[in-house]
Amino acid sequence: MEENIIKIGLSLLPSRNKTESQIVTRSILQSFDSDNIAGKTDVKYDLEPGGRPFFPDNHADFSISHSRNMAAIAYLSALNPGSIHKIGCDIQYADPRKNFTGISREFFHYVENDYIFSGIANDRYFRFYILWTLKEAWLKKHGLSVFDMKQAPAFINDDSLGNHDFKTFVWRLESDNGEYYMLAVITESQTGSDPCIEWFSQERLSITPVKIFR
Repeated sequence: MEENIIKIGLSLLPSRNKTESQIVTRSILQSFDSDNIAGKTDVKYDLEPGGRPFFPDNHADFSISHSRNMAAIAYLSALNPGSIHKIGCDIQYADPRKNFTGISREFFHYVENDYIFSGIANDRYFRFYILWTLKEAWLKKHGLSVFDMKQAPAFINDDSLGNHDFKTFVWRLESDNGEYYMLAVITESQTGSDPCIEWFSQERLSITPVKIFR
């Protein structure tokens, strides 16, 4: 049986210039969408009222994220155009200076805070970024903003919070000096195979799948 195809495009950016970043992400999207832009000079998409990009004919769905010197695009093809599943992605530089305690206490569910603060110091910081990127990816999938963070579901299982019909993928991208980014992708549970990851920059980071306590 055919399955929806998930592609993840990653690139280290030459600078933090917004225009250069947009050029890189558009180039990645154009590469992924090459079958649908034959004979055209550029990939075309519209924006939802909240700013979420989408293809008007629903031949695929995609989500774009930037953080510091990294760009990521998640692309989900549609087997039956017009009935596309949605996808969301988020990448975050894991800033060791961020005071995550107040953020998690304000926006995360109690089971997620239990998960974060049951770990030792370095684990807490790591677990926070797992959950933060998952929540941002969920918001992007639904066309919401960070101001809607409290609408995001809990990503740690708890019977009182119910079950959620989506699939999650998380990776840690690490440089030689130990700095790292967290990348999360979310789509519907009916989506088929695991994502295919492709780098679009010569310089690359090591990438490791992350398992979270469910």
